[in-house]
Amino acid sequence: MNQLTIFEFVELEEEKVQITENYKVNALVKVKLPSAALENTQLEDYYYLRDFANKTGRIISIHLGLKICYTVDFGGYQGIFYHNDLIHKIDS
Repeated sequence: MNQLTIFEFVELEEEKVQITENYKVNALVKVKLPSAALENTQLEDYYYLRDFANKTGRIISIHLGLKICYTVDFGGYQGIFYHNDLIHKIDS
């Protein structure tokens, strides 16, 4: 069994993130409602998401790391969200 160095681990995680990423800059997205049961949502995330729930915005930047994050502009204010917090919207 070979032990991975910290640098190899980060490279593997970044490759996995890039494979699952499917939102692009300028994509229109909607913020999901936070889980009312808090089963899959941490308390801090619940209160943060609650303020943005059901709002539609446009992705202005993507941050790759151990978890993928998106900066979303809502026309005057911005929020940062995990991939699973968003729903893709079709431009009309």
